[in-house]
Amino acid sequence: MTHVLNNTYPTTYAEVLTPLTAEGMDPRGVAALGSLGNKGIEVVMGLTVADMKDVGRIARQPGVRWFCPKDERKRVGDEKLGRTWMEDGRLVFQGKKDSHTVAYGWLRPEECEELPDALETFAVRVDEALAGQGVGVDFSHAIIFGGMARAGSKKVGHETWASNIGAFKTYSKGGAQPMVAKNGWRELPPEHADKADRINEKGVPEQRDTRVWWQWPQSFPEN
Repeated sequence: MTHVLNNTYPTTYAEVLTPLTAEGMDPRGVAALGSLGNKGIEVVMGLTVADMKDVGRIARQPGVRWFCPKDERKRVGDEKLGRTWMEDGRLVFQGKKDSHTVAYGWLRPEECEELPDALETFAVRVDEALAGQGVGVDFSHAIIFGGMARAGSKKVGHETWASNIGAFKTYSKGGAQPMVAKNGWRELPPEHADKADRINEKGVPEQRDTRVWWQWPQSFPEN
């Protein structure tokens, strides 16, 4: 996917976080906020320096490192990486529980050959301690419908790996539709090099997998 800068999306750390309220949101987003609230989770928009401790902790959890190792290595592994990562513009969402980040995700404009109708991409990560509680679906809806209501986000797609069964279940249950699949190579964390099918030209261990591109039809205008 090729990034396209959108000047309406933040490019720096926030000074303060903005609570995502139900005002003006699609009923499905309102329901998601209510469900998360019942679990003690508040959704906020923005990313501060102080958040990076918890965000980095989630990025280093085994499930995230196995399927999304770039989070730790290139995106949110520490404050410096996060600062650079924010520079190209993205709308960050966090799930907060007892003042700690227990989920994070984002929207950002991207062009994608596999999804020619999509304008933006999406990502979601949830603390492993909340696995199996339905947080992934609700938080995904908070991001999608929150972005639509607060920033005019639309035509959202994203990518995942076929072997990520938990993600498949979350996206399918949330109403996302798989559109295209292609065989490819998934990067592995360096400590799992013994499980690699090859070491690429950059010395990164990789495993065969299938890349799947999805669209969120809820984010596509009806007209």
